[in-house]
Amino acid sequence: MAGFPTDFIWATATASYQVEGANDIDGRGLSTWDVIRSQPGRIADNSSLSLGCDHYHHYKEDVQLIKDLKVTHYRLSICWTRILPTGLIDNINEKGVLFYRDLLEELIKNGISPIVTLFHADYPYSLYEKGGWLNSDCIQWYHDFCRLCFVRFGDLVQCWITFNEIGAHAWWAVTKIDGQLHHSPDTVDIPIPKRKAPYVAAHNMLLAHAKVYHMYVQEFRKNQRGQLGITVGGRWYKTFSEDSKDDEAVKRALDWTFNWTVAPIFGKDGDYPDSLKRNMRELEKRDGLELLPRFTEEEMEQIKGTFSDEYRRLINP
Repeated sequence: MAGFPTDFIWATATASYQVEGANDIDGRGLSTWDVIRSQPGRIADNSSLSLGCDHYHHYKEDVQLIKDLKVTHYRLSICWTRILPTGLIDNINEKGVLFYRDLLEELIKNGISPIVTLFHADYPYSLYEKGGWLNSDCIQWYHDFCRLCFVRFGDLVQCWITFNEIGAHAWWAVTKIDGQLHHSPDTVDIPIPKRKAPYVAAHNMLLAHAKVYHMYVQEFRKNQRGQLGITVGGRWYKTFSEDSKDDEAVKRALDWTFNWTVAPIFGKDGDYPDSLKRNMRELEKRDGLELLPRFTEEEMEQIKGTFSDEYRRLINP
């Protein structure tokens, strides 16, 4: 198409829970979304994605549809509980591993390059019961899952995405927050105040992203020659007038919805924006509640720059 670079990547995308179906066969474990859809009234018409597009049984036909679109890349996500039913590394489901290898091989055979998201919302329910992203052990749980993916699928994948939109998942899917979308099962009590939960969850996901990035670089990139980055999401704001208060409001909004999870990775020092920290400290002082966790100096060094150069080129041409 006119106006696009010749090497622009045209792709289509799905997430595992949206399309795969086959939620209760071949050893797949329970995810948080399985529990949500079983709760009366949580889904408007009580519909279920237990079938979805039945991609699990029809992936070859689906690959042909992708090929017919003449796109060169396809972004998919791996269902954590399809390959690790309990979420933990001591219980590998080989049928789930085989499904993803078959799918990836089918894509490549048809000239379609896979872009693989490692986590796109469908969290293992058994880990949710242990505290999920609020439990600091989540960093190691996620690391183990990702390492298995690199070992089993890394020869077929050149582009990895660690997380899909950390901020959205932290606000919507950890616990019920008034005024926010509600994508959490809410079957267990969380150990911290709800107002603090999104910030702790995002903090742990950022640390998990960094740990996985360094593991991939140190153990796999030399032989697999892949790229690894993260999908970021947020809203954009513009001032309504030239009033300085409008300008300040825009900066605050960008901090809370975008820079919060982007700056630690893509910024210069591996930390949250100074402006966000100032505003958060004022809230914390007012309410007597620490909300935004602090990174240590070592953690900031670990997080800073955890994306591949090619990924940076793709998002910032």
